[in-house]
Formats: sequence, structure tokens, C-alpha cells
Amino acid sequence: MRYIIVILIVLFSFGAQAQSAVSTSDNPVISIYPNPTTSHFTVNHNENISKLEIFNIIGSHILTFNDVESNARHDVSSLSNGLYLVRITNDSGNVIATKRLNKK
Repeated sequence: MRYIIVILIVLFSFGAQAQSAVSTSDNPVISIYPNPTTSHFTVNHNENISKLEIFNIIGSHILTFNDVESNARHDVSSLSNGLYLVRITNDSGNVIATKRLNKK
């Protein structure tokens, strides 16, 4: 029961951040590929992104990538297979998107 509550809290908090990000930015087009991935992913964006944070499905922080450049590859080969959330932050410190990443 405790795990269900934690998952709901995590999903709600990410959803709330994603909703506020959409209303504060000009609806940037951001995608993650390949998804699912086995070793790396790339973020396709038209924003100035300063940070990518990866969280597991229960909300524990796993990895951070700073100074994100367009079309840069981000290594996730050390992660276990599963579903992760990628929180994308712009240069102003605002969360502009939260994407799901499936690691196989």
C-alpha cells in the first residue's frame, strides 16, 4: 500500500511540473530517441537546456546530465532495464518537460 501512495505522489508531482512547464514556456518541441533504448539516448529540442535529471519510477534520483547540447548522446548503459522519468530543465532553471524513457 505504501508503494502505491509513493508512486501516486511521484506521478502527481511530475504531472504538476509538466503542466506548469507548458504554461510558462512557448510549448517547446522536445523528444527523446531512441526510446526504448539499450545504451544511450538523445534529446531533440529547440530550447536552451541546462540539465537532464533521470529518476526511477518511484522518484529516486538516478543520474544528472549538465550543459546539454542539442543532439548530444547521454549514456544510460549502466541503468537497469525499466521505466525512467527524464526531467528537462532550461537555462532559467524552469522544468520545461518530463519525458518517459524505457531502458531495455
